[in-house]
Amino acid sequence: MIHNPVLQRSISRLSPESIEHSRLAFDVSDRIAAILKKKGMTQHDLANGLGKSDAEVSKWLGGTQNFTLKTIAMIQSFLGENLIVVPR
Repeated sequence: MIHNPVLQRSISRLSPESIEHSRLAFDVSDRIAAILKKKGMTQHDLANGLGKSDAEVSKWLGGTQNFTLKTIAMIQSFLGENLIVVPR
């Protein structure tokens, strides 16, 4: 529960889509971090493996990145694990 009234008002003004976007962005970032930890890899390892800068990977793991499907596919391919599972 949020006890800060200013923060509560700000959150109450967000659209359901904005809230869902934020939740998904954090979920994907958390999933990447968990896979890296499980594999004993660092953000730097991911950046090098994908030909990206450390700063870009840091933004991805910050939880506010608007991931494209292309980026998700690239990360999944490199890590060898799904970030998002879609029922078929």
